[in-house]
Amino acid sequence: MIVLLLGVARNLGYEAFYISHILGFLLAIIFTAFHRPYWIWKIPVAMLFAGAIWALDRLIRGSRMLYNMVNNSATIYQLPDNGVRMVIKKPLAGAVPGSHCFVWIPSIRAFQTHPFTIVSNTKASGLELILNSYSGFTKAVHDRAHREIGTSVWASVDGPYGAIPDPKNFHKVILIAGGTGATFTFALATSLLQHLESNSGTHVDFIWAARKRENLDWFADHIQSLCQHGPGMNMMLHVTREGSKESLSDSSAPAPLAHSVLAPQQTVHRGADSVSSEDPMPGAADTMEEKTAVNVSAESTEKHRRSRDLDSLCDIKYDKLEAAKVIGETLEAIEPGQRVLIASCGPQSLTDLVRTTAAQHIASAEISIDVHCETFGR
Repeated sequence: MIVLLLGVARNLGYEAFYISHILGFLLAIIFTAFHRPYWIWKIPVAMLFAGAIWALDRLIRGSRMLYNMVNNSATIYQLPDNGVRMVIKKPLAGAVPGSHCFVWIPSIRAFQTHPFTIVSNTKASGLELILNSYSGFTKAVHDRAHREIGTSVWASVDGPYGAIPDPKNFHKVILIAGGTGATFTFALATSLLQHLESNSGTHVDFIWAARKRENLDWFADHIQSLCQHGPGMNMMLHVTREGSKESLSDSSAPAPLAHSVLAPQQTVHRGADSVSSEDPMPGAADTMEEKTAVNVSAESTEKHRRSRDLDSLCDIKYDKLEAAKVIGETLEAIEPGQRVLIASCGPQSLTDLVRTTAAQHIASAEISIDVHCETFGR
């Protein structure tokens, strides 16, 4: 149980962690009975009480899942570099961006629920989630989005969970994320700017280190909205993988439709004006394949346009993010007596660096610094 509490198993695999955690709990009860045989008549009473609390929790969660499933669905979209955008039809009552919820999709995993950070939650557009595909459930969701573009599946959510500080109570907000940790910081930034008054003195520094240039397209709409907000928002985007800038034009260029509508067994001869195929009717294509090809071509064209828009709106740096330096320069420019919130989400190395940098400035500066860090695992 102690090993499981360290979080190593959770980061390596959430599903394995969840199952092993339950098995560890059962083994702890059995070993307790062997270790204290004189408690043989008291242990069942204590365990029944603990089991009743657990069962009540499961009953409440299950009831909320079933209630939220009524007339609800999730539409999933494939994003570049194994990303997935999921939009739940019905907004989640009481959920604020930055908190998390458990998602249940019976057609993909009938007996599993998985936690994801809420990017946005509005009546008009529903509940938005962004996830990265690794293995297990997220890979299954990505594969479904790849096979069926813009497909809708029966889904439900349970939540919200998690407590986050209110950014409106601070003079300066520094949001820093690495990789998919941007789901948390984008949620905070979007929610903050929606509720801030025009004459508010709160300033936001948004810092994101992404692995590839394609990862920026995951939050293209949110980036455009934040960049266009005004002088109170400072966007710093870093693409850390070498070659991302050079490969951008090739990766985001729209594919020609003529090649997209070809059946899998058809081949194009570059030196001739004809198309050869093993199909006896090379000009005939399945209706579903044609629709899919048109959707793929339109999606590629839209992605290419949005990529150009991001380059014109934001100063994207293709280098490694020096988080300690950036945070330090920002804190040094803050006037004494002001309150600062540093919210970070990403790998453990990033959050440790954020805490260390903040601690150094707390000891030497006359400013109030609150730090909120979240880490993620696979």
